[in-house]
Amino acid sequence: MTYSTDVLVEMREGVVTYVGPNAAEQEYLDARSLLGHHMGEFVCPEDLPRLARYTEPGWIGPIRERFRLRDRGGNWRWVETNGFRSRAADGTYGAVHLVRDVDAEQRQEEALRHSEERLNEAQRIARMGSWELDLVGNVLTWSDEIYRIFEIDKERFGASYEAFLDAIHPDDREAVDRAYTASVETRTPYEITHRLSMADGRVKWAQERAET
Repeated sequence: MTYSTDVLVEMREGVVTYVGPNAAEQEYLDARSLLGHHMGEFVCPEDLPRLARYTEPGWIGPIRERFRLRDRGGNWRWVETNGFRSRAADGTYGAVHLVRDVDAEQRQEEALRHSEERLNEAQRIARMGSWELDLVGNVLTWSDEIYRIFEIDKERFGASYEAFLDAIHPDDREAVDRAYTASVETRTPYEITHRLSMADGRVKWAQERAET
């Protein structure tokens, strides 16, 4: 798939030899400055180590990365490249890229990630977690604090409603299931206090509030 902001860029030994004519319409790409210069001069220094493997001698293959590129105004702007590096008969390396502006998308993703990190930290401090169950796919999503409260390994937990019930104390399991089932059927919130069974035999009390 190509986008309206895609610009074709060709390089030989890292030096830009061609920039597509539509680059003139894109603010994120300084085509005049790029031509005849090494691409590394325009990449954010913090991103260069991550891109270094694509310039190693002998390496050929597809390239798909996001990094920051200096735009016409001298600011760092996130771009995504889809390209391929090959070796010519004379032993030199060349690459062809489709470069796309993804700055707004990248910054939105970073803002969302930071928001999730702040939420996880707030939940850790308050010892309060959150979860969401996809009723159609029966896929259960827990926040990091829920895993800490339940003392369950995130990598080994079978994320389903049944797996959640298994963590409930046997004497409370039916009541929790009944409250949840009624909530789904009536589309009303519920609140219940129940026990959790820890792997070492300990018992924890937890309060749960949910909306369907």
